[in-house]
Amino acid sequence: MALKAIEEIKNSEIEAEEIVKNSSAEAKEMIKKSVAYAQNQYEDILLKGKERAAIIINEAVESGNKEATPILEKGEKESRDIRNISEKKKNKVVKLVVERIVGIHGNS
Repeated sequence: MALKAIEEIKNSEIEAEEIVKNSSAEAKEMIKKSVAYAQNQYEDILLKGKERAAIIINEAVESGNKEATPILEKGEKESRDIRNISEKKKNKVVKLVVERIVGIHGNS
């Protein structure tokens, strides 16, 4: 009877060790899966953040271009107008500037 009880205790200990070993393996597997899941979630969130940032940047660039277009067009028009001033007007302006310079220095 005592031998049978000892044998049952021994079998129970072996079974308990097996349960602990299996539980430990399952826990490690669960941790591994959780880490992989967390990594995937992190990468997805990071990717979505980068995509959103790219969208915001593109919208800002488009908005800036829309605001800049009329300003650039006005500057180009003014530049063309200045370049297209007639020779007569250029000569008149040069003469006026020379008269003022000579008039200032001539009266000294």
